[in-house]
Amino acid sequence: MSTSSAPVAEPSPIPSPAEAMERLVRLAAGNPDIIMKPTLKSETWKAAVATDKGQIRADNQDYGLTFCVADRCVVVIGDGVGGQPEGGRASYLAVTAAAGQLMHYLGRHPQDEDLPALVHQAMLSAASALTQEGANTGRGGLRTTLIIVVATPTAVFFSHIGDGGGAVVRADGSVEQFVAPQTMPGTQNVLSACLGPITEGAPLSGRLPWRPGDFLMAGTDGVFSYVDQRFIPDIAAALKTYQGDVEAVAATAVRNLAEAMDGPFVCCEDNLTLALVMHTAPAGDNSHVAH
Repeated sequence: MSTSSAPVAEPSPIPSPAEAMERLVRLAAGNPDIIMKPTLKSETWKAAVATDKGQIRADNQDYGLTFCVADRCVVVIGDGVGGQPEGGRASYLAVTAAAGQLMHYLGRHPQDEDLPALVHQAMLSAASALTQEGANTGRGGLRTTLIIVVATPTAVFFSHIGDGGGAVVRADGSVEQFVAPQTMPGTQNVLSACLGPITEGAPLSGRLPWRPGDFLMAGTDGVFSYVDQRFIPDIAAALKTYQGDVEAVAATAVRNLAEAMDGPFVCCEDNLTLALVMHTAPAGDNSHVAH
């Protein structure tokens, strides 16, 4: 009798973020319990996530989604832990699990203001997805960072684990960071916290006010570990130049960073993902205009 174990089935290909969003929106549309359906576009929110593999890594282990439910805007970004064989699958599973949880709850409870608990639950859903995947497949390396943002017209609720960057940029140019990279003391890229079949460390959560004229940016360490203090003012200036076209600004910024060279050396050595979010008052609403 053979004592060899059955081979582990090869995982299905990871869908693109656009394909994942199409599936999540389709599932929500067919769920009668979801009152407010998620949308990719909104009359009051401009949001975009741009990503690039970069010139060094063999594949892109970043994954990011954004969508709106009623007057809330959601951004979820994962970054598979570098060097881990299943990092890309980990970020995909974590991001889609968190996004699905947020779609389901926001759609069923559009007036519920317990958003801190919701964001925390979305993080738990992401962790649970990795635990289940690890138990079902036995595959190692399912480790990822995760950034979750739910923005309303008056506040930003967030939870993150691992590294990356995130900030609310005020109309006066001041910056409030909401992602504090969780790395081992004395290091820049050795994580002290991340999601996996067993979560290491713990997520950090909080709330920031949202005011007229603000914009939000969030992304992976492939962006935020390589830029200098000019990056945020440059993004703010580009948003003005492009008249709030967050898709164009995010895509251009990521592409420029991915292509940047310092002589013969590539400047950004990682996958790069950047999300930008702006709020605009609906037509006929002049409440955002200063008096």
